[in-house]
Amino acid sequence: FFSDCRDRSQQKAWKRILLEGAKEGIPVAMELELKLLYTGITRSCDRLFFVETAESPAFDAWTRCLQRHEYANMIKSEVIGERGMMTADDWLMEGLEIASLAGDCEEVELAMDHLKRAMICFQKANHKGFEEKCAAHLKAVRLETAALEVMRSMETPPFEKQEVRVQAVAAFLEAGLVGDATRACKNLCSIPTFAKYLANEMEQKFG
Repeated sequence: FFSDCRDRSQQKAWKRILLEGAKEGIPVAMELELKLLYTGITRSCDRLFFVETAESPAFDAWTRCLQRHEYANMIKSEVIGERGMMTADDWLMEGLEIASLAGDCEEVELAMDHLKRAMICFQKANHKGFEEKCAAHLKAVRLETAALEVMRSMETPPFEKQEVRVQAVAAFLEAGLVGDATRACKNLCSIPTFAKYLANEMEQKFG
């Protein structure tokens, strides 16, 4: 939209209007562009993305104007893709959607990738609560993966195997993921003597 304008005077006019206000009036040549911009903004129902194929003074002024008033954020293409600009609420919703994929994912590596991406979204949304919860979930998945590897090892002493399994189950509980903690118990705690040991450890950790 902005980069298609080849007239330097109009590029400067956009910059002046957006950053300084229309104190000197709006040039007649820009009236159509303003109507198009107004129509695009007011017709959007859920999200509105601005994607430019080239840099321009006008688009730079537009993004600075939006960010100055905290109306939107710039999306880095390497994070999610060429999706224009998003508000903090958009980042939050994106993070929640991606995090939910991790819970339904059977592949551990893919689940961890979803959680990492969700954390980036929560950081962009400046939501510390969800970011910390996502980090706790990621920690629990990593501990469960480590516990499964230790259980398959013939060299690891039995006591160490017990400890790493307890850490994995406790990590899910600390993250508030009771369902995942129950699943981890079934996967890691099939031995009756260990189940009793785990119960004692959980009692000490969580009362």
